[in-house]
Amino acid sequence: GVGYGEDNSVHMRTVAANTIKTTANRENLHRGDRGPDVLLLQDQLKKLGLFNSIPNGIYGPFTEAAVRQFQSTHYLQASGIAGPTTRGKLVQVVSQIPQSEQNNIVELQSRLQRQGFYDGPVNGVMGNETRDALIQAQQYYRVSHTDLTKRS
Repeated sequence: GVGYGEDNSVHMRTVAANTIKTTANRENLHRGDRGPDVLLLQDQLKKLGLFNSIPNGIYGPFTEAAVRQFQSTHYLQASGIAGPTTRGKLVQVVSQIPQSEQNNIVELQSRLQRQGFYDGPVNGVMGNETRDALIQAQQYYRVSHTDLTKRS
């Protein structure tokens, strides 16, 4: 709100930090939270192909569903809340993705796009769109994944 200084000058008061659901240094992230920690969480989930929306820093239903899916896959309690255990595991899993794998996915997406099977972003993320396009191409060419990735 607006306040007055000792010299009667008008200045803006800072809103108490606990009245806004920002995520800086929060232990648990959950639906309704927003901020840089949520954006990082969404980026990490996107790298794993679990978050198919554009990261926006708002913990909504898509983020919650992606967190649940990650938790289930990694034998964590599937609460949809990104606590320290979930976030730690996420950092560990994302850090194990080699850059070469991301480059290979970019190349695969480019090839699928040239062949008319994929119209999503070429971003190095093996998401649902890329998987679906790969399956379509495999069925069309009647080849395995490894055969398809060698064609140009």
